[in-house]
Amino acid sequence: MNVTAPDQARDPMIVHHASDLNFALRPGSKAVDAGTILPIINDDSTGTAPDLGALELGQPAPVYGPRWLKPGDIFYR
Repeated sequence: MNVTAPDQARDPMIVHHASDLNFALRPGSKAVDAGTILPIINDDSTGTAPDLGALELGQPAPVYGPRWLKPGDIFYR
């Protein structure tokens, strides 16, 4: 998982938002299917076990915040 954008290495004053970063695991990573099932929390995982990353590999990211936004709209910028 790479959470440091290349531009930040050149200019530390650049501010990145979470929506600009990719928090998905790489396919084949040791963290894929390496978690433990927690009922009601992650029992809908798609592999043999839940992933250890922030997002389940191959699943859409969860939606948090206002539901009135159109896909791709960001309200906090």
